[in-house]
Amino acid sequence: MNIIVCIKQVPDTTEIKIDPVKGTLIRDGVPSIMNPDDKGGLELALRLKDQFGANVTVVSMGPPQADVIMREAFAMGADRAILLSDRKFAGSDTLATSYAIAGLCRTLDYDLIIAGRQAIDGDTAQVGPEMAEHLGLPQVSYVCDAKVLDNGHLLVHKENEDSVQVLEVEGKCLLTVLASAFEPRYMTVSGIVEAYNREVEVWGADKIDYDETRLGLSGSPTKVFQSFPKAMKAPGEVHEVSEEKTHHLKVTAMELKDYKNVFVFAEQREGNIQSVAYELLGKARDLADTLGEKVVAMLLGCGIKDQAQKLIEFGADEVIVADCPELKDYLSEQYTQVVDQIVKERCPNIVLYGATTIGRDMAPRIAARLKTGLTADCTKLEVVSDEKSNGEPQFRMTRPAFGGNLMATIICPNTRPQMSTVRPGVMQKRQREEGRQGVVTMFAPKFDTSKFHVKLVETIKEDKAVVDIADAKILVSGGRGVQNKEGFDKLQALADVIGGVVSSSRAMVDNGVMPHDRQVGQTGKTVRPNLYMACGISGAIQHLAGMEESDFIIAINKDKFAPIFSVADLGIVGDLHKIVPMLTERLKKEMEK
Repeated sequence: MNIIVCIKQVPDTTEIKIDPVKGTLIRDGVPSIMNPDDKGGLELALRLKDQFGANVTVVSMGPPQADVIMREAFAMGADRAILLSDRKFAGSDTLATSYAIAGLCRTLDYDLIIAGRQAIDGDTAQVGPEMAEHLGLPQVSYVCDAKVLDNGHLLVHKENEDSVQVLEVEGKCLLTVLASAFEPRYMTVSGIVEAYNREVEVWGADKIDYDETRLGLSGSPTKVFQSFPKAMKAPGEVHEVSEEKTHHLKVTAMELKDYKNVFVFAEQREGNIQSVAYELLGKARDLADTLGEKVVAMLLGCGIKDQAQKLIEFGADEVIVADCPELKDYLSEQYTQVVDQIVKERCPNIVLYGATTIGRDMAPRIAARLKTGLTADCTKLEVVSDEKSNGEPQFRMTRPAFGGNLMATIICPNTRPQMSTVRPGVMQKRQREEGRQGVVTMFAPKFDTSKFHVKLVETIKEDKAVVDIADAKILVSGGRGVQNKEGFDKLQALADVIGGVVSSSRAMVDNGVMPHDRQVGQTGKTVRPNLYMACGISGAIQHLAGMEESDFIIAINKDKFAPIFSVADLGIVGDLHKIVPMLTERLKKEMEK
């Protein structure tokens, strides 16, 4: 078995700082590391090597300095390392990056390609699925377990928001994995010494099969329009208490005018339309009204056509319904084929997807199939006509970058459709207009079943809380300062008194104290409760990105200089382990009156 593992050198985003005057990243002194999800992917490959004697080749694209992570991979157990480094790759967006790395992979003999789910400097989760499309491979994203069956097929566990899918994959494939599922092994001293005696092969563009128009900046459909530091909410009161957060086609101006309307992929699960679909319809309505165009929803599934009217009542002018048995459960290739056919037939100007496990799996694959740009995890979408756009309406997509430390506005000037993913909870639903009139169009897809290499074996429903934290009105959230499960028991007692739900920062999820579905932040969920209580949360910018739009924020922290106080409406400096129980008892007495 020959395995390729894609790895990337990234800045440690927890160490990044912003120049307060220039609004630019301060790179000096920021350490570079192997991307955590990629390291998890390498660990999976090495486990398969231990089990089957596989040969593991790590590949990366970057500057010569990336040699460091290649040697780290050697020290962990990789057999070969290839660094793709050439000035022709400079300025690549995710589509151009995936195209170049796929070109490298074509030159190698492989049975399996493994990549991390996403890189922490971009958090797009796009390169893996786009590579799979370039290579014509089936893909499985969000992998939390994988093993080889006796028939040579892979049995893969894919983690979703509310379940785990068990999938059987036939033939070559590409997996993107979660770092949390594969604890990386330690490097030995002898392994480190040996790693620096091994050769890291450095390849230029001449070593791969490529079309030069699809490389680097010129081959990138998305462009950075501007970047700027994230604006922060003005702080409130802080009180201290004593001991007592086809081909790469550049269309002409005339052809651009042929692309009309704002499309929304209306995600459903088990026949239930997800809240993010209604949120996207609200934003699509705003965009379409500005452009003088229509809102069109795409609804895929089996036995779901009766749900179309609800989408119309939330803002769609038309709903395109593909209702057939092949779409009963979400599988990448089946859904990608249908959306690809609809988009090619209808030529939308803009397409919006939820940044869910489904949307982040499918949208990059569609972008690669259409050879167009995709901007991930957008927090702001707008159509602007100004001097910078020569007075023409321009779609601008703003998203966090470098772990949320910087905001970037992206444009897609030369390809269509312009596509974005948006995380649940970021946009707001419109008020439902019952009885609103619209058009329902049935669509009959033409499937190429020869490409169906992944089948669903079973779906394991996880034991989830009844309340989704994204829908909660009151959240009592804990961070590193809560320390352990006993600490969260104190937060639960407070939440029970005030009718709230307990949530968490990433640190406590990574430590295994809280489940991922309770995580607030850039890599968790975006929430907008009426009240957000941040207990023992320092306020890293990645956390603030997921909760700063809360109506009222109360922070409790021993460190009076903690960043969380910069967004809090009310701050309490003190030991949460003493303050929270006291507050719980006091509120309990007040509620009993």
